[in-house]
Amino acid sequence: MFISLSIQGDARITWVSKGIAHACLNDGEIIVCPILTWTGGTNDNVCAEGLDDVVHVGDMVFVEAVKVGESWRAVEWSAKRKTQSAIRTDSAKLMHNSFTQTVTTPYELLIRALPPHIKQEICLEIPHVAKYAGIV
Repeated sequence: MFISLSIQGDARITWVSKGIAHACLNDGEIIVCPILTWTGGTNDNVCAEGLDDVVHVGDMVFVEAVKVGESWRAVEWSAKRKTQSAIRTDSAKLMHNSFTQTVTTPYELLIRALPPHIKQEICLEIPHVAKYAGIV
């Protein structure tokens, strides 16, 4: 039986480059945060070209991550934790600002094209893959 480990919470950026950042949770766990899972948009910096233009060492972020091997990898992370009402009223900005930078991978497309009974089995047995593919 496969057990998926996942965590979420507030973390502090400890290192950042153009394409990847490391964030540390309060319990000391380090999470690898790739640019492709960033959902914070430009963080009001219209000239931003990489993560280092958007987040800085010491910034607080909200992270959702899964255990991959011996390390944690962000599935989704953002500089701001918005309430549900803020997300609803700001949805046009989020679509323009956040999600245009994240390309759907061939793996996601393949998983989404599977028959419903196989998708259901994936959701039950390997939920982190289902979340990655956006089928949950």
